[in-house]
This record gives sequence, C-alpha cells and structure tokens, in this order.
Amino acid sequence: MKKYRIDLPTKAVEQLELDEDALLLLMVDNKSLTIRPNRTFELLPQIMMRWYLIPAAIAAVAFFYLNWINHHWLIPLTGNWSIGFASLYLGTFSGLVAFAVMFVIQKRHHSGPAMGLHWRSLPTLLIAFGTILAFSVMIVFWLAGKMFAGAKFDVYTSTLFIFLIVAAITYVMINLAMTISESIITNSMMIMIIGGMLLSMLTNSNRDWWHYNFSYLGTHQNATYWRFNITLIFSALLMATLVDYLFFNLQKKYPDRGVSILRLLLYRRL
Repeated sequence: MKKYRIDLPTKAVEQLELDEDALLLLMVDNKSLTIRPNRTFELLPQIMMRWYLIPAAIAAVAFFYLNWINHHWLIPLTGNWSIGFASLYLGTFSGLVAFAVMFVIQKRHHSGPAMGLHWRSLPTLLIAFGTILAFSVMIVFWLAGKMFAGAKFDVYTSTLFIFLIVAAITYVMINLAMTISESIITNSMMIMIIGGMLLSMLTNSNRDWWHYNFSYLGTHQNATYWRFNITLIFSALLMATLVDYLFFNLQKKYPDRGVSILRLLLYRRL
C-alpha cells in the first residue's frame, strides 16, 4: 500500500496545541480532506460550571422570592404566572447576558471565533438568537402544557425546575458564543426566515393570502404584516453579519480594493 506524507504548517500546530506524538484524524468528504485532532472532547469549549450555575441560582432565588412574597405555593406549568412564564423571561435574559459577556470577553482578549465579527454584529446576534430562544421555550412549554394539562407543582419543585432550565439555557448560549461560525449564522438566518414566514402564514387574518404570493404577508392588507417584515429585516441583518464574518479573514489575505468593493456590493444587495 502506497503511503503519503502531509506537512502541517507550524502556525496550525501551535493553534491546535498538538504534541509531537499527537494522533490526528483524517476524514474524506466530497473530494476534500479534513484533518483534526483525534480528541473530540478536547475540541469542545471549556465552560466552567460557575459560569452557568451562578446565573441559574440567582434566577431561582428571584423566582422563589417573588412567589414567597405573593403567597404562590402551587405554581402551574403554563399560564400567566407559571414555570413556563418564568423560564421564558429568566432563561432568555440569562442566556442573552451570558452570550454578550462571552462575546465581549473574546473581543477584549483577542481570542475565540468572535474575533471574526465586528462589534456592530453583537446587537443583531442578540436579537436573532434571543428571538429563536424565546420561541423555542414557548414551543416547548406549549407542548408540555398539552401533554400535562392542568399540572401544578409546589414552590420548591418549581424553583428547582427554574434552576435547571435557566442553567441549561445559559450553558447553551455560552457554548454558542464560544463556537460561533458562518454555519451557525447561516442556520440562524434560515430559521428566522422560515419561522417568521410560517408564523405569518398561521396567524394572518386573511386565509386566502395564498391566492397572491408570499409578499402579500408583508402588506397592510395582512393584520400581522409586521411579523413578516421584521423577519425580513432581522434576516438581512444576519446576512450582513455573515458578510462581515466572511470578509474579515478574506481582507487579511487580500488587502486590496477589489475585496472591499465586492463587500460593498453585497451590502447593497441587502
């Protein structure tokens, strides 16, 4: 069997912190080769437990205190004041704060995938991820409400649920901030477009909208036109963020006017 030798650049070895006897994994995908360290668990971001347990504990204490002073001893699973209601607001708030903090830390320490993004991308990412996160929580508790209709829990069990839910959401958002990439931004943009369009289709007052076209969902003749239009606006902002991300490294390699002109042309298309 014929053997081949692959030389790795010194910079790549230093970035991956490879030892001389480190094992590498070679994968063939669509006529391309991918080489990565054969230690998958080490490729995952190192997230300290206190980063997501402390915010979860603060949220749980706040939830317990509000129930205590208002004498709420049985908390419903869904409803105006419920586990789902608290999870939606406390979890979304904690997750977005955690994402923003990790983004800022990466930018200030000049390390991590956030270095490929501009500061102006942070508000767009927060709005997009916050919207997706909020709708995800709402859908989960809507399904839970259907499966466990009328379920109620004592204040201590409810507080434990809030702690676990907020901890899980915060962990996911920290992980997201530490692994942000063009594929994540692209997927988020697709979720925003498809999710917003489906929501507009399901909630519009005119059931005959399909006689026209998708653009009809954004006109004043549709009662929920603002949802469709906001979806397009946020999707365009995510597209601008993706363009920023892609051209950040491209301009380092090709620092000429042609790349800048192409970038401006892409912005104009948005």
